[in-house]
Amino acid sequence: MWEKENKVRQYILPIGYTVVMTLCVPLHMMLLECALLAGSGNAESSSWLGLGLYGAGVLIYLMAVAVLGILNVVRSFRAYRQKDIRYCVNGMLILKYGMVLYFIINYVVIAMIVLAGGLAAFVGSRGTILFALPFMLPGILFFMTVLVIGTWLIMVPGAFYGVQVIRLSYGEKKMGMGAALLHGFLQFNFLVDVLDAMYLAVKKWGMGKKSSVLIGILYGGAGAGLIWFIAGAVN
Repeated sequence: MWEKENKVRQYILPIGYTVVMTLCVPLHMMLLECALLAGSGNAESSSWLGLGLYGAGVLIYLMAVAVLGILNVVRSFRAYRQKDIRYCVNGMLILKYGMVLYFIINYVVIAMIVLAGGLAAFVGSRGTILFALPFMLPGILFFMTVLVIGTWLIMVPGAFYGVQVIRLSYGEKKMGMGAALLHGFLQFNFLVDVLDAMYLAVKKWGMGKKSSVLIGILYGGAGAGLIWFIAGAVN
């Protein structure tokens, strides 16, 4: 029991980052609900209070994410200097595999909100909102750009753990320079970064086999679901 608690404490930074990120949308929805309650009064000051409460909550959350992310990057370099391959691999897997859960929870919720909002707007406007789409397109593109950049930044802490694993693998002659550069590139790319982390952990260091099987099944199921959805949409 003590060893398990000690292990959790040892990996508190990657675990903490994963948990905070996974709770992104639920926390924001809770903040929004609190802000709406605070601003439900008739006075103008109530509206400003609600807006200020939400803004402060979002700012605190973003600061927590940034601090945890930076601390993880720093910790990855320390683990590399100590030649602690186990910590580097486990940190990489916690963040890479943990982000899979983050994407499922948060992006599915975001997609549902967008679809529900779009459907409500379409029904409420009796279809006339379609004529406004050309004017809304810049805003939609801006939102998508911010989402992509934000998503990439979220990957960075896990990618740095992956980079340390690659550096240690190269130092142990487990891969050449070309392979190291390729793996380093993959660590900073969507979707394939998880598969690359899986390969590095299992193939190069024989670690994380059980968790890799679970993530592999999840990836396979998600891929099959996406193909089924696209096929249904085409037909």
